[in-house]
Amino acid sequence: MRPLDSEELSSLIGSIYEGPFEPVPWASALQWLTRNLHTSWAVLVLRPASRLQPSLIIEAHHQQVTVSSADYTQFERYSSDPFTDLPPDRITTPEEMLGAEHWHASEFFREYLAVHDIYYEMGADFHPEPCPQPCRLRMCRPKSRGPFSAAERHFCEMLVPHFRRAVELHARLYVADVERTLYAGGLERLGVGTVILDESGAPLTISTAARVILAQQQGIYISATGLFARQTDNASRLRRAIEEALAASSDAPSINGLTIENPSRSECLRILIKSIPPSQRVEAQHRPAVAVFIRDGRCAVESSADVLRALFAFTTAEVHFARLLAAGLSMDEAGKRLGIRRNTCKSRLKAIFAKTGVTRQAALVGVLRDAILAM
Repeated sequence: MRPLDSEELSSLIGSIYEGPFEPVPWASALQWLTRNLHTSWAVLVLRPASRLQPSLIIEAHHQQVTVSSADYTQFERYSSDPFTDLPPDRITTPEEMLGAEHWHASEFFREYLAVHDIYYEMGADFHPEPCPQPCRLRMCRPKSRGPFSAAERHFCEMLVPHFRRAVELHARLYVADVERTLYAGGLERLGVGTVILDESGAPLTISTAARVILAQQQGIYISATGLFARQTDNASRLRRAIEEALAASSDAPSINGLTIENPSRSECLRILIKSIPPSQRVEAQHRPAVAVFIRDGRCAVESSADVLRALFAFTTAEVHFARLLAAGLSMDEAGKRLGIRRNTCKSRLKAIFAKTGVTRQAALVGVLRDAILAM
């Protein structure tokens, strides 16, 4: 293969690390291998097939890169491939692993590869943490192109550790993103909005609940430069709290709470401002520096009928009643909202008490809210 200059090699390695963020993951890197190694296919197996689910495979063929839906993604075909369990992080060929005669006589080669004009193949297995199963990198081409050279094998072997590290980083980022989404969803269901400010006080992220509260213009607003209160005394208190959080150190974190009254409404906004300790690993601009939690007392806590039914075996009628209680209504208020008599309300409340294991309505609201937050 032709030699690469440092700029082209750097660009290729960069495309491997940026691969998870492409519309089709690792499309650019796989396309590069297809073009420059004259392959029929360049394939990245991110998840092996099982009896319960197909494999997750990214395949590049000429100018097209797709998430594969071919027969090979199914367990029966996937498990019939004898070119597996390769030495980790080392490029090898089926002929080297199995012997040319055994490989070319195998059912997999004859019925799946040869019919697609695939004769030569090379690949490597690599095991990224924390993935339980190894991933596979495979390249193949027709007989007319000849076998892969030692230089091609050496070059691809140099790339394998970069693919492994990129998949590892992607897996860890995915776990962190799922965790963040779950925690953010819990706050959303409690009607708590969150705003993350950078080291200058400018907003980095604004949650859905925070956008709803801010859109109602209840005493505070946000711009490209920061979070502000409308009234003079509130504005100074909010500014001081944010400035204190921005100036806080890891050894002396800052946490402040304040209440902002809305003259046009009876409820208040309750705001908690907390410093985010600077990371010892990342000191980039626009880093998360301050977390602002906003709670509108008028917002009802969101509760899922499916969650309440699954956790407590509530009937449909009990679910409707319990959701109103969790939102802060009294028994009589909930009954009026549902159009049911007081004796019916008492009967439903008694059944809900029995299923949740509490005996007082205040305790019941706590149990329901905890369940909503947990789910």
